[in-house]
Amino acid sequence: MTTINVRGLPEETCNQLRELASEDGKSLNAEVQIIIEEGVQQRMIRRSREEAFRLADESRKRVGRIGVSTLELLHEGREER
Repeated sequence: MTTINVRGLPEETCNQLRELASEDGKSLNAEVQIIIEEGVQQRMIRRSREEAFRLADESRKRVGRIGVSTLELLHEGREER
């Protein structure tokens, strides 16, 4: 397993991390690991979405717009839930 040292982290952030760890009954190290893992997953999801939107935009430029509005698609998706 890799070790990462973080320099220059504000004291307030460290205090908040300690508080979160304490509330969760975890060590500071365990809490930081969870936060980093969650953050990385969220960043990867965001990048995937951005890539999907980029590809959709490229497709629209090549093919043109479709006849259904985005608003209509959103309403349909909500009704299906």
